[in-house]
Amino acid sequence: MLWRAVHLLVLATLAISQPLLSILGDNPTFFTAHSSSPGQIVVFAILVALAPTLVLSAVMLAGHALSDRLGELIFRGSMAVLTFLFVIQVVDVIGRLAWLVIVIAVAATYSLTTLYARYDRVRSAVSVLAVLPPFVVVYFLFFSAANSVIFPDDVEAVALEALLGTDLEEDLGGIVDAQDQPESAVSNEAEPPNTSADQDAPSPDNAAVSPVSLVERLNERFPPIYLLVFDELPWYSLLDKTGRIDPVRYPNFARLAETAHVFNNATTNGSTTEVSVTAMLASSFESHSAPVYSMYPDNLFTLLGGTYDVSSSDPLVDLCPDSVCNGSPISSTTTESPSTPSTTPAPRNDETNSSNKRSLALLFEDAVIVFGHLVVPEEMDLGLPSLSTGWGNFGGRRIADERIPDKPIYSDERLLNFRREVAAIQPRDLPRLHHMHTFFPHAPWRLRPDGSFTPVIEMFGYTTNWDDDEVKARFGQQRHLLQLGMTDRLLGEYLDRLEGIGDLDRAMVIVTADHGITFVAGEHSRGDAQNVAGIASVPLLFKEPRQTSGTVQSQPVQLVDIVPTIAARLGVDAPWDFAGRDMMITQPAVDRLVRIGGSDVWVEVPDDFTTIIEGLAAAMHAVFGDGASGSLYGLGGAGDLIGTPARDRATSQSTHCWDQSRPTEIPEPDGAIGYVFGQIDAPPGAPISFAVVVDGIVAGTARSFEDGPAHRVFAIGDSQYWSGENPVVELHEIIDSRLAPIPSC
Repeated sequence: MLWRAVHLLVLATLAISQPLLSILGDNPTFFTAHSSSPGQIVVFAILVALAPTLVLSAVMLAGHALSDRLGELIFRGSMAVLTFLFVIQVVDVIGRLAWLVIVIAVAATYSLTTLYARYDRVRSAVSVLAVLPPFVVVYFLFFSAANSVIFPDDVEAVALEALLGTDLEEDLGGIVDAQDQPESAVSNEAEPPNTSADQDAPSPDNAAVSPVSLVERLNERFPPIYLLVFDELPWYSLLDKTGRIDPVRYPNFARLAETAHVFNNATTNGSTTEVSVTAMLASSFESHSAPVYSMYPDNLFTLLGGTYDVSSSDPLVDLCPDSVCNGSPISSTTTESPSTPSTTPAPRNDETNSSNKRSLALLFEDAVIVFGHLVVPEEMDLGLPSLSTGWGNFGGRRIADERIPDKPIYSDERLLNFRREVAAIQPRDLPRLHHMHTFFPHAPWRLRPDGSFTPVIEMFGYTTNWDDDEVKARFGQQRHLLQLGMTDRLLGEYLDRLEGIGDLDRAMVIVTADHGITFVAGEHSRGDAQNVAGIASVPLLFKEPRQTSGTVQSQPVQLVDIVPTIAARLGVDAPWDFAGRDMMITQPAVDRLVRIGGSDVWVEVPDDFTTIIEGLAAAMHAVFGDGASGSLYGLGGAGDLIGTPARDRATSQSTHCWDQSRPTEIPEPDGAIGYVFGQIDAPPGAPISFAVVVDGIVAGTARSFEDGPAHRVFAIGDSQYWSGENPVVELHEIIDSRLAPIPSC
């Protein structure tokens, strides 16, 4: 029984723990995305290595307790399953021929299990491999890229005096008393007791300076800094036909631009978050295996953490050490005064433990989905959630806050997290450095500007890879732009919060994005170097303290320039070299590095970068117009029809019919409203333009997709026209700007 358990452990290692820990060890962002603690990762690795064997061994022993024959069958069946899981990963190199992969895997499994049953030497060879399981776990913990997350090095912030490059008295002005100094500089000697004469007539020259005086001087010297990073937002998506930020569709971006420097020729340094955000925060072109502070110890947080009250919220990148984000930046003498307590209570122990349990549970759930993709042939569709829209929560289970009453079943976690983070911004005594990276407007694109939901689309070719279908690419862009409208609304809430606590005017506010995205038929949205302009171009708005009027800056800049610009505005020197430069000083243009799909792509100078961006914006406007001349719901052309009665453009009935696949009640069980899904029964050919008509009003226009024998229909309408519990939803074919009703099949 013991050797059988060992053999199960060996095969479980080959089939499950080794491939899973190998791929996750090479992608430690998976763990930073789950906010996994080192202890959780260690527990995860041990359970992945042992749990399958323990379960199978327990079942085998239970079977033997009933009969030896049953125990034998359970053991052989377990060995066959594990062998198949191992073999199918080996032969999956064949590619998309799923049936051939399965046939070969079954044949190889039968052969190997037969050899195992017949020959002692085969069983002895498996016994020798008993050294493999501990080796796999040890390698994952100590030698894989995940090691930097599991055992991070200690990183300290730059001390205040080192940051200033001078002493406190000279830089901050006035006499800095011992009580103002950091705790380590205060003498431990007891002061002599005050005499009655001292109490009656204190000498101004000898009077102790209040501990808060240093705080006051720090606030005079250092303004608050707010850095907001959006995700997957190309600059051209924000533009109207004049080349400025569209004030109708994106009023809050335009609002910030009124008092900020707008850099309309800014590029990211990477097509993925873990590359671009680390490059930005560390002002470094170095690329390390994990986006964690032990790999990038010199960064914005360690630069200012000895002076600022630092907070960082990032779903993927962890560059803020605990000593900076969870510690007191100066000393106990500069903590919040009793007169201004924080309104955000510390979590109770039970809340913290519950959160940790949920995090560990989600870690295992997502790991199971990752393993499913490892063993399921590429061409097979077994309903596995996509891994292309993020680093976690693949199954969408962590999407609702059960403590919030009257919420629909679906509630976007990104939305809840953003608003929680904004609500947690409270007045502070020390200068504040607040960094937030949010997954907006990144896919999945579910939200409209009014906050209503559309369905999740998991079908191949409708996200990240557009096939050769121009309609699919524009449909993806439509959903992106709609969610960008909601992103603008969230930016407004963010700015309102800063204004509400009195920081907006006096703060340095930087708003940007980690990378862009392209919508080119037949190409990957972020994986093709030829699309470097759309991927690299990002918005960059930089508001200086007390700035009252906006400017447009056309010089080439990049994300690695942000930290050097902050340092220059503060008048401080970093004890390391930046890869970037001060954006506010006009300097000779340089080639800009963008890492796309593992390749280094250079935006060369001189180049036609801005011309390409203008072309991408023009292609967008050709379909959707801008806020003054079009509609985001006008994908099928004739956007001027939206909001008008269908009867005003009525013509004879269409020769096609509509096979509706999903209901249109409000709301659906997951909270989605305002869309249609199905097929138009028509001969293959060019896409069919149609209008979505709700209770007689045109709510949107779209085009059919050429999927399958009939034209697939997936269209989003303006949710304001969906009213009541059972709206009457129709499709009308658009024929020469006239509307021909499409009957149901």
